[in-house]
Amino acid sequence: MKKKNLIFGLLLTIFISCFAFASCGNEVTVDDFQYKINDKKIAEIVKYFGDEEVVHIPEKFGNSVSLLLDSKTFTSSKNVTEVYIPSTVKEIKGNPFRDCTSLKKIVVDENNPNYSSDDRGVLFDKENIFDNERKKKELFRS
Repeated sequence: MKKKNLIFGLLLTIFISCFAFASCGNEVTVDDFQYKINDKKIAEIVKYFGDEEVVHIPEKFGNSVSLLLDSKTFTSSKNVTEVYIPSTVKEIKGNPFRDCTSLKKIVVDENNPNYSSDDRGVLFDKENIFDNERKKKELFRS
């Protein structure tokens, strides 16, 4: 009986912990990137934890061949100077580079169907500049 109560208590603790944090098993960290799989089965890069100056976003995560950058992926990554975005990044939410005070250049794979960059390292979606001039100066301090 004590063994059953112990197991029940342990399972209840795990359940409550998962419910309280609402992400049990939903997020995983691999090679300085934290991922979660969203409702559309797309791997969302939630956070970069590394301290590298030059960051290459992975082309895929697990079986997901489509990636999405969350609006807080690189927030406050003070060391990052360059970011390389692969062709598999299909969506960029908000401004994932907010407060990246050292960021000088973003390079997008030329085969990316949604985003591009110019020779100055400015990020564009295929139709518009990603950030207006005021924000560009904040992001790419020169």
